[in-house]
Amino acid sequence: MCDPEEYGACDSGCNGGLMTSAFEYTLKAGGLEKEKDYPYTGTDRGTCKFDKGKIVASVSNFSVVSIDEKQIAANLVKNGPLAIGINAVFMQTYIGKVSCPYICGKQLDHGVLLVGYGSASYAPI
Repeated sequence: MCDPEEYGACDSGCNGGLMTSAFEYTLKAGGLEKEKDYPYTGTDRGTCKFDKGKIVASVSNFSVVSIDEKQIAANLVKNGPLAIGINAVFMQTYIGKVSCPYICGKQLDHGVLLVGYGSASYAPI
């Protein structure tokens, strides 16, 4: 996906952005290509090589949900995985499986995919 750097855009290419902006751009562009067709290069300069003929997934709509944890859980159960913002300071010690953050913060600095919730035990993979 070619993250626009045009005047007034909310994102900053590889320097970060908002999930809502990514969804809006995906709607506008018509969809996404496979990663093998448009690999991540780690740079934010260069010509956009997006090929609409290789679109394999699209977004029909999206919505912003409440920050209330009970409503987030209800949305997760009803709609499936959610793109959420987190304070990633605790991710520096993350080693896999279920994340159990003990450090809370209100500064959201990373977008991640929320696939479950709770504190029940889990079976090792």
